[in-house]
Amino acid sequence: MTAYSDTDRPAGRSHPLPSLTRYAGGTDGVPYAVVLDAGRDGPRAMVSALVHGNEICGAIALDGLLQRGLKPVRGRLAVVFMNVEAYRAEPPRRFLDEDMNRVWDPAVLNGDRSSRELARARQVRCLLEDAEQLLDLHSMQSQDAPVALSGDLDKGAELARAIGVPACIVSDPGHPAGPRMRDYGRFADPQPADAAVLIECGQHLAPAAIDLAEEATLRFLLALDMIDKSPAVCATMLNGVNSLHVAAFNGNAPVALRCLELQAVDPLVKDARGRSATRL
Repeated sequence: MTAYSDTDRPAGRSHPLPSLTRYAGGTDGVPYAVVLDAGRDGPRAMVSALVHGNEICGAIALDGLLQRGLKPVRGRLAVVFMNVEAYRAEPPRRFLDEDMNRVWDPAVLNGDRSSRELARARQVRCLLEDAEQLLDLHSMQSQDAPVALSGDLDKGAELARAIGVPACIVSDPGHPAGPRMRDYGRFADPQPADAAVLIECGQHLAPAAIDLAEEATLRFLLALDMIDKSPAVCATMLNGVNSLHVAAFNGNAPVALRCLELQAVDPLVKDARGRSATRL
């Protein structure tokens, strides 16, 4: 697998795709899952990509972060590449038998129905049930603005606000065709603090979508106080992210403002929460 050639890709772009074979053995008995334990008490978090096999940006972002040495300083982090079979199809497909993001009902998972997506969901279920916080990375066919889908509970919206990107947060009741992974178990229960957010990072394989997937992952882990916050470490992790994101992470307002000008974004325009585009 060398390049994404689906018609969903941004016009005129081709991006090399990670093979992911280095993760095939997995850890904790789950293929294509990397579990990183800091050996210190802390949150149990999970970041996932490829719930839909053609939504590539999250896989590129997570592979890049792992290759640059992503690791927690406390707690336990599971990085999971979900529907790898659909991703490895030529071209990558959203799913093979059924939508993996509609099967997260315990009755379905415990039932007799069979599909490749259900088999994989059952395989990673142990990691999902261990996680207290979940970030699920997705992308879109269209060039719509990125959006965080936080569910209809306050705790999901609070997690989305703590991550800080994208600016648009939608509190939605779920999908009528079946529960998303974001809505599984404790994440959909108002009592425990466990929370989950799904982020649509932008158009499949658009550079900005890959950038946002990386930034959202780091902001998620920073919000949980799970990774080193030093500028040197953040700069290393953000190696593949564009100048705007690097400038914003490092608090370099002049450079961030210049990047916004080049992108024809007015830095003084504020969202509903009164926050400007720089988010510094």
